[in-house]
Amino acid sequence: MDGFENDERIEIPTKFIRYSENESKEAERKLDANGKVFIVHPNKDDKFNFPYVLYIPNGMPHDTTLLVQGVNTNRHRILGSIEKSIEQAKNYVLGDIARNDYIYWLNENTNMPIMTPLLPIFYDRDNGKITPHYMQMLTSDALSIKGRGLDRVDNQLVEMIKDAQDRLKKSNINIDKKVIMEGFSSSSQFTNHFALLNPEILKLIICGGYNGALTLPKREINGEKLIFPVGIGDVPEITDEKIEQFKNIKQFYYMKTGDTRDPYDTTAFYGFNPANPGIITKEQLTQMYKYLGRYPNRNRRATTQNIYNECGVNAEFKSYISSIENPNSEHAPDPAYGRISELMLEYSMPEIEKTR
Repeated sequence: MDGFENDERIEIPTKFIRYSENESKEAERKLDANGKVFIVHPNKDDKFNFPYVLYIPNGMPHDTTLLVQGVNTNRHRILGSIEKSIEQAKNYVLGDIARNDYIYWLNENTNMPIMTPLLPIFYDRDNGKITPHYMQMLTSDALSIKGRGLDRVDNQLVEMIKDAQDRLKKSNINIDKKVIMEGFSSSSQFTNHFALLNPEILKLIICGGYNGALTLPKREINGEKLIFPVGIGDVPEITDEKIEQFKNIKQFYYMKTGDTRDPYDTTAFYGFNPANPGIITKEQLTQMYKYLGRYPNRNRRATTQNIYNECGVNAEFKSYISSIENPNSEHAPDPAYGRISELMLEYSMPEIEKTR
């Protein structure tokens, strides 16, 4: 594969670290993948500052589309190091590949290359106050932070995508200029936010377990400016043209009816203070509750869906009934696999422009 040979930036992993549930022990595992796995590291000439993982499954057709997947882990919350956070994200992705967790997307008809950017989650400590910087959620903090290589990670991802596409083309793979992006839980927020900022490179997005709240493609409601991530009233680079492009992207959003996990709430699994600017500010949270609703599944999901429909967004919303037999599985993507597979098949071929 010419796009990956004789390049000092390329790492070909053979092992990964598997963490125990309590993370007190680590175990090194051999990486057995049904395909090729590359980790592309940036150099000083690149326009991105973090590595990405590219998985190329065996039997992949030469006419295909790049699937961009968000990394989804909160294991980094005890770490203060960007480097350690990236290392854990890398092992998390390699573990997914080793367990063949992509099987619900990939088959003989939809064997796409899958790219995962390794973006950090890390914490700053200042006078006893802990501030999380959640790049993998593309929060307002993530868009405004400066320095340490963190400037506009969404723009960096655009450059990573271009880099991956160029490497695939050099390897004689006909890759579509537009990509599919998928995210679950926190990375569903990244996917939704990224689509508003960069709709021109996307043809399909899939967001699961999105806590009922999506950023509205609106600048104001009743004369009140909507602030990000509630709306886009304070994001000047999202032009009218980008809003129309966003509305035309095929979008699939799904949740389970018993899913109450909410990263914005003080009682949420993540345990962050809603006034913490690393996740959401008090002003943003107040506006979210005012216009979208207080509870992810009780009112926020339906309100968000109605507003998206009123705005003319090409979005499909699906709710799946939680399993009585397995009450702990509410925050899980399993029931949507069938519909995801159908969408992947429909959008996996290159040079296909979908219409309503």
